[in-house]
Amino acid sequence: MEVKLKETRVSSRLALLFSLPLVLTFVLFGRWFLLMFGPEFQRESTALAILRMGQFVSVAAGSVGLILIMTSHEDDTFKGLLVVAIANVILNGFLISICGIEGAAVASATSTII
Repeated sequence: MEVKLKETRVSSRLALLFSLPLVLTFVLFGRWFLLMFGPEFQRESTALAILRMGQFVSVAAGSVGLILIMTSHEDDTFKGLLVVAIANVILNGFLISICGIEGAAVASATSTII
């Protein structure tokens, strides 16, 4: 079992290492990427940065859900996903009305991190 834990740690660190340049690229140069879809999308680069940071934190935490499923903890995984889905709906309903698209990005990033 110790070997599997070591492999899991190594794969999590590699995923984090490879995702860092992508996150930095989208956070720093997101405006230019969004310009490919039209000038009206450029102003939403803040939402893109929020989503990428949430995804980065999720990658840093590792593949928790997959490990739970592989170790026969499907029920725990289901319960966790149910909590995340409910939190996502509640947060989106609350934050979109206050902050618009940035609120949706914060709600989705928070749900991804949970």
